[in-house]
Amino acid sequence: SLRVRSRTLRITVSDGAQRSGVAADGTRVRFGDGRTATGGRLVTHGFRRAGTYSVAVTTRDKAGNRRTVRQKVRVR
Repeated sequence: SLRVRSRTLRITVSDGAQRSGVAADGTRVRFGDGRTATGGRLVTHGFRRAGTYSVAVTTRDKAGNRRTVRQKVRVR
């Protein structure tokens, strides 16, 4: 899920019904503002400016499977 609050984006990664588990370092996020982050199931990011950003989240599970989800995020 993606949630923006006070220019801070909080991304929570869930493997749903797969049950293979997100790897500890298995999340890479491109925030659309030139910055990226890596992490596990929870990633946070502070945007410096208001605007609309295209955020891409790529996850890798413990079995090595990857998935990328893209979503536009509006920051006020």
